[in-house]
Amino acid sequence: ATRSTTTVTTRVNTGGLVRNPRGIVAVGSYLYVTNMDTHTIIKIDKSSGATSVFAGATGSSGSTNAALGTDARFTTPGFMTTDGNNLYVIDTGTYKIRKINIATTEVTTLAGSGDRMDSVGSTSAAGFYFSNSSIGSGIVYVPTYGLFMGSTFGVKKID
Repeated sequence: ATRSTTTVTTRVNTGGLVRNPRGIVAVGSYLYVTNMDTHTIIKIDKSSGATSVFAGATGSSGSTNAALGTDARFTTPGFMTTDGNNLYVIDTGTYKIRKINIATTEVTTLAGSGDRMDSVGSTSAAGFYFSNSSIGSGIVYVPTYGLFMGSTFGVKKID
């Protein structure tokens, strides 16, 4: 069997804004990257490489809700996915799934009680458990079917 060779040709200069990225998605002309070390979501212009903090505040953790962009707070954001209009972020330090409206930058909690537990129920009662080796095991948006995420004890559908 013939194996093709891939070459990494460019490193995106993020001006030091990205350290320990976990999730990355592309929407339109931009890349969005979760930055675990600084508790932020970074926006990168794919053509120019211009980089800025899209949501969260560098070095300031928390779970401020219904806030816009840099007024919102995350605690160790991990993997994320998108439906093209929203970003869905596993906020591993708060055990919540956060939703960011891309157009308005409004950040809300989609699901999670904030307690480290494995449970199902209403969006505010559901619990997520992430072991240290599976920091937000993964999250995916599937058109027609919705949002799914992995946690230590299995896969959950978020309605």
